[in-house]
Amino acid sequence: MVGISCVMFFISTWHLAMNAFRLLQGFAVHAGACGGALAYLGNMRMWDHILKDTLYATQETLGSAAGIYRCFILWNSDWRITALPLLLLSPATHTVCAHYTQVDPTETIFDPRLKPWLEAFYSIAVVQNVITTTLMAFRIWRTSAQSVQYRTENALLPVVRILIESAPLQLVVEGVLLALYSKDANAQYVLMELVTPTVVSPDSSAGCFCGGTLIDVLLICICLVRRLR
Repeated sequence: MVGISCVMFFISTWHLAMNAFRLLQGFAVHAGACGGALAYLGNMRMWDHILKDTLYATQETLGSAAGIYRCFILWNSDWRITALPLLLLSPATHTVCAHYTQVDPTETIFDPRLKPWLEAFYSIAVVQNVITTTLMAFRIWRTSAQSVQYRTENALLPVVRILIESAPLQLVVEGVLLALYSKDANAQYVLMELVTPTVVSPDSSAGCFCGGTLIDVLLICICLVRRLR
């Protein structure tokens, strides 16, 4: 788990660096080009956009895999328990990034060729998060209930509370993201950029989360201001 946490922290930092790079490219290098920053940032064929979203998909996959591994350990290495989450963990989620090269530069993320793939990806992420969190919490609660007669205090319930209180952060972000994207709302961009730092454990990504959020919000605000002019 230490190794995968380090990899996810690296990906989150790389994702932050790519957002900063695109911010500079859009509003400094391509500001005077045809269409300006909006045309550059909206072009999904750009290599930096494809790389950024590939990092996001990789982070989501690693986060789901880590949750499945924790379930596997908690349930005494029983593969039957993790069979469904493993089926949902498909590398095909990265194919949507490959579809960016087939989309016209003037199209948005809501293009009909992309929408079914992205809605399926977001839906699977939400379902997998619910399944793994529920399995972990139930296992710890049942173990605690079975051993209550042999001790005087419930030592495992605080662990359940931590799982239940921390998991909704990612679940809420992914759920709202799915709802906004299904309604073709541009606000989904805010949530999409927040998922990558949110997937990493809070103790290792606090600084990266704050920095990434600041740049993403700044980027979105500038785009909105330029659009309103």
